[in-house]
Amino acid sequence: MKTFYSIIQRNLNATRYIFPNEDKRLIHEYYLSLYKHEEEILNRNPFLVLTWYDAIFYFHLNCKPEQKTMAHRTKTKFEILQGVTENMFFSMAQKEEFFTSFSKVQKIYHALAKFGRICKIKLSETQNEEDLYMTPINKNDKNVIRIYQKGTNYLFVAKDLINLINKSLSNNVNYFCEALQVKNPYTNLPFSKAILCNIYFFIKMLGMPTPILFHLFFVSGFDLNKFSIDNECVLRDIFIYNYVHNTPAPFLYNASILMIYANNHTQKWMISDEVDKEEFVKIMRPYLYLHELSKYSLNNDKRHISSIELNRSLKRFYDFNPFFGRKMVTPRRTGSVLLPSTSAASIRTNLVHPLFHDKTTHTHTHTAWQCDDDDSPFNNHNHVSHNEEDDDDDDDDDDDDDDIE
Repeated sequence: MKTFYSIIQRNLNATRYIFPNEDKRLIHEYYLSLYKHEEEILNRNPFLVLTWYDAIFYFHLNCKPEQKTMAHRTKTKFEILQGVTENMFFSMAQKEEFFTSFSKVQKIYHALAKFGRICKIKLSETQNEEDLYMTPINKNDKNVIRIYQKGTNYLFVAKDLINLINKSLSNNVNYFCEALQVKNPYTNLPFSKAILCNIYFFIKMLGMPTPILFHLFFVSGFDLNKFSIDNECVLRDIFIYNYVHNTPAPFLYNASILMIYANNHTQKWMISDEVDKEEFVKIMRPYLYLHELSKYSLNNDKRHISSIELNRSLKRFYDFNPFFGRKMVTPRRTGSVLLPSTSAASIRTNLVHPLFHDKTTHTHTHTAWQCDDDDSPFNNHNHVSHNEEDDDDDDDDDDDDDDIE
């Protein structure tokens, strides 16, 4: 921290730089040097000079070797400022004078620190020239960010960073949230909060939609424990979505079969063992998503609504095709002769299905709530719409007209 001490003494117009001795027993030598070499500035402004030199010694005394971290040094600096501004024996003019001097020293120190960082980034080597998919990176592209960590530069494409962050923050074990630290994939070292802030505002500046998990992580101050506790419901729902939509079909086949046979309507289906699992799971994914939400979501309303929507959708599916999943044998015709042999017949699995999304329920405005289900928790039977009130008013007007007649 000799740079910080030098800036202070330069700001005081000191003739020579005096630093505290490593041996704290030699405190008298520090102050003897001050009174011996800096008599001129002491006579000109004794309060500011003595306060600053006391602050230098206090700073040196409290920043022990095992505590020489940037966070501890910053905290110690502002403890000094707080001690001066709250000292009842100093006048307001003296406090204002010290505060002005402190601000000037901080401004110079941060300017030098920023300049030093720029020089280190410019002179450091770049570790990679390809993204995580081995595609060459153009470092001048607006979607590319340069991250400086441990003396080395790393180039990342915004899309790769977003995928990396989402994967780390949405990590779950058996449906329980266990968010992981966001790490540099080239070194396996966690990104610091400063780097995460730079990434967050870099994505903002690109005009890209900020990932919801990364935004919530930012709001939580990049604290994994706070993030996990405050957003457990959101994390569970995102995990369910990723599980259903990103898991390979063979792993979801059994879950889809269990869902079908657990429903009162679709349990009548007879799913063939020879069904194309890829196509079958592709059809059942939206229903399986509702099923997983109805069982494992931590949002009570979403769990209840998903259960109702799942039952309604599966009933619609069964009514559309009661023979879904069965093996269908269609005899071939040769002229007017019907061939009874199976080898001469067309065998296929019935995978005819309706569209999952019902376009008739789509709303074109955000000002109206549409819910046809009587069991929905959002359906208030005691609510009277404005249209109904208007109808009642019209009826009253008709009655008045009748009375007039």
